[in-house]
Amino acid sequence: MIRILFAAFLSFGIHFITFSQTSYSFSFKGFVSDFNELESKILKIDGVLSCKYRYKDEKQAGEILFELKPYEKTYDDKGNLINPSPLIQIKELFYQENLEPIELVELKN
Repeated sequence: MIRILFAAFLSFGIHFITFSQTSYSFSFKGFVSDFNELESKILKIDGVLSCKYRYKDEKQAGEILFELKPYEKTYDDKGNLINPSPLIQIKELFYQENLEPIELVELKN
């Protein structure tokens, strides 16, 4: 009986872990000189689990594919937001890198 309960608990835990992340595609226009550096900056954003990219040189356009863990807002003692959403931080990073964000799409797992 204990084995059955443990197996059920383990199965639920794996299911929860697998589906507790969300995948996105964020398309953009612009020239990227170093994708490894851009990818590294995205991976440093709190909440980003993984990151890949697709890019077409001839169109100077591409997309970043990334997975996020669930986002929880955190506030300081005065009620100010401490940690902006990773989606906002990625968009801001595009602007810092002179990239034009086009479309953000949540992908179905």
